[in-house]
Amino acid sequence: MWVVTISSSYQITIPKEIRERFDLKPEDKALFIPRGKTAEVLFAHTEEELEDKRRQYVYDQKSMNDAA
Repeated sequence: MWVVTISSSYQITIPKEIRERFDLKPEDKALFIPRGKTAEVLFAHTEEELEDKRRQYVYDQKSMNDAA
């Protein structure tokens, strides 16, 4: 678990261990998904990968709503 500080311009620095674990590079994307009072963060290396993750999130949300 890592704690980061949000800067006055609302930026964070991703810890080195996380960057290495997920092979993050400059220009990679982070998708923040609200989960109640928390957020899940998904990383994507390409625009296509990011779009796939967005589509999956929308699909999951629709499935949850349909089941309710």
